[in-house]
Amino acid sequence: MEASLENRALVRTGTTLQLRRNRFHPSAGTTHRMLRVGVCGTDLQIQRGARGDRARILGHEGIGLRLPDTDRETIPVCEIFDPVDRHDQDTILGHSYDGLLRDYFTSSSGHPYQVVVAQDLLPLDLAPLTEPLATALYGWELIGEHLRPPGRVAIFGAGSAALLLALTGERLGYRIELIQPRPERAQFLTGRSILGTAELRTHAAADSADGAIVCLPREAAHPALDSALTCLRPGGVLNLFGGIPAAFDHPDLPGVDLAAIRRRNVCGHTRGSASELVSTATGKPVWVTGHRGSSPQQLDAAQRLLIDDPARYGALVTHVISLEEAATRIPALAARDRARGEHIKVVIDPTMTEPTRPADIHTSVAQHLRQLR
Repeated sequence: MEASLENRALVRTGTTLQLRRNRFHPSAGTTHRMLRVGVCGTDLQIQRGARGDRARILGHEGIGLRLPDTDRETIPVCEIFDPVDRHDQDTILGHSYDGLLRDYFTSSSGHPYQVVVAQDLLPLDLAPLTEPLATALYGWELIGEHLRPPGRVAIFGAGSAALLLALTGERLGYRIELIQPRPERAQFLTGRSILGTAELRTHAAADSADGAIVCLPREAAHPALDSALTCLRPGGVLNLFGGIPAAFDHPDLPGVDLAAIRRRNVCGHTRGSASELVSTATGKPVWVTGHRGSSPQQLDAAQRLLIDDPARYGALVTHVISLEEAATRIPALAARDRARGEHIKVVIDPTMTEPTRPADIHTSVAQHLRQLR
């Protein structure tokens, strides 16, 4: 290993990002050369100040090349990051401590992140989809305890996480409604031909769905829950996929600690019952569930899906950009500046020099490793 390495990093300063350069000596812990990092909706919420997470360097969806830390390690390996600590779900890579948006990431800080080995056939540009796709699989596992295909499920949201939920639900045989009131977004998604059997709708009718998933930023959680609870039939299941901070309460679910229900399911482990039967203010019974993180098994299953259908999942990667480009692009996305058009998943490639390029669904992890030898 080199004596020292130039390590560029995107550092948050208020609502802006600065690309800073320094040199460090990776003498302790494990070091990864970051290859691809995805931009998550929670990254954008942190960037615009909608969340109070402390990390100054964002990024938790990523794949890195693990550098040898002894002379005996000669076989290069790529690893995918598993950001949530199953023993303390408030310890999250890129949220509670500095994340992956840099050239090199080292474990010497002592934070307990986990990794899984990247499968050889995984397209490298799609690797940042692994972690959010694993969380989507987790969500469907929890819904499946109360609702089997071909039940009708309304998904509130149209970002990358919501679309991963929709694509996965389609594969499982559910009837999906994607609720997106903004016509420009609906037109964009229709033009990219991402969805198969799922229907795009501006709203969900009352008592029309067997399941509902809230997958929106925190700022939209209250109105989304209004609509989700209205659209559910009695005995339906509500999945709190995102947008639910601590101490969140909703007038339609008086006395129900929604955040506590969501926190029962962590990284594939259940603390108590996985869901809770509650009554709305109007007396409608609904099951409520949710989760944080994902398990190594779910991360492996997500990789297999990406390998099996790279064209379909790859359609979600609308932009591949450099670290330099990300310094201006991420703040613009966080501010909801649509001057550059719509996006779904933005992937950052710290190894590239050009500002932007099309997504590559063909170059696999194994091919990349062969190029290094």
